[in-house]
Amino acid sequence: MDLMKRFPIFFRGLFALIFFASSAGRINAQRYEFGGGLGVLNYKGDLNPHLNILLSKPGIQVFARYNFSMAVVGRFNFLYGKLSGDGSLSPNLYISQLKPNLFSTDIFEFSGLMEYNFFNYRNPKNRFIFGSPYLFGGPAVFIFSPDPVEKNSSVSMVQPALFVGFGYKHQVGQFWNIGIEFGGRFSFTDYLDNVSDREVLTNMQRGNVYDKDMYTFFGINLSYTIKEVICPFDYQQSDEKK
Repeated sequence: MDLMKRFPIFFRGLFALIFFASSAGRINAQRYEFGGGLGVLNYKGDLNPHLNILLSKPGIQVFARYNFSMAVVGRFNFLYGKLSGDGSLSPNLYISQLKPNLFSTDIFEFSGLMEYNFFNYRNPKNRFIFGSPYLFGGPAVFIFSPDPVEKNSSVSMVQPALFVGFGYKHQVGQFWNIGIEFGGRFSFTDYLDNVSDREVLTNMQRGNVYDKDMYTFFGINLSYTIKEVICPFDYQQSDEKK
């Protein structure tokens, strides 16, 4: 299934938000930060009740930050990657013998987050503090399309999630920042892995409907802070007269 064709409005919205944020950054330049990162996604659910590094898949994210203060930061985040599960690796003997007992899916995720920096690492007076650990969290919406697809038309492929995580960011020079972070997405659906309470066709028990699926992203980020100061028009005009 081609999600790019099925959900074009989401990608138009993503580019529109990035363009809006870039334009706004020219007005209040010192508060904006743009970046992206690479990492791996992992899945936890009925097929694999524990995170398994063998099932890690690549992912990429882009984001825009707005620094309300040295400690509090707002962030818009877009993530794309893949998830997969393999029931044959499950310690549960019943799950390991299910057929089919594996899945894969693309993930398109949009989230609005708040970050909290523990250290005031941007202050030039703090000569020995160049970075800070931080916590982040907020709501997210993700689009998925598991393969193979269970024939259950009542399951929406667009689902909400709660996003929480932690990381560390380090300032490199005057404009650049590098960071590492780990975040978990707690979904409200049990169909991310296409395994839930009962199999639709056979009505046989397949999973636990009360144990919702989740996925994680571990990555390295690089961002650029806009620090250009835009002079007021009156000041520029008076300067030209000199």
